[in-house]
Amino acid sequence: MSENDNDKPCLVETGRGFSVKYKDRLLYSKYDPQKNILQTVQSLKILPGTLILALSPCLGYGLGELSEKLPEDCFIFAVERDEKLFYLTEINCAEKYNKEKKCILFSPEQLDELPALLNGLTSPFRGKFKRVLRIAFSAGAFLNEKFYTFFTAQCKNQ
Repeated sequence: MSENDNDKPCLVETGRGFSVKYKDRLLYSKYDPQKNILQTVQSLKILPGTLILALSPCLGYGLGELSEKLPEDCFIFAVERDEKLFYLTEINCAEKYNKEKKCILFSPEQLDELPALLNGLTSPFRGKFKRVLRIAFSAGAFLNEKFYTFFTAQCKNQ
């Protein structure tokens, strides 16, 4: 295995679906990749006016289920800071995004501007959110933990 093989996300068959190996770690369980996020989504009590930050959605497990249980005035912002994981997310989840404009995928380039855009005068989201809920959809969220913590705080302050 070359040194560069660890630097790009690779799908790994687990017997119960796919996981992703990236930077020497699996981003989902090697036994049941969808189990944790599906349990998390199922247990959520989502209040009206909630902005959900779906951090590092990678393969999109749980996004469809989350979209289905959203109250009318809630949105999901799928957020991926890592460019290589963003590309994987974009390829594997295209049909889950923009479904009824409830789930929007943001590129790494868009993320730095997003908190300010939320509060912009022309933002379709201005004043719509009473709370922000942060959910790690894969272990990829921990690869950029400092950024996601700062990003979540910025969104909450809008």
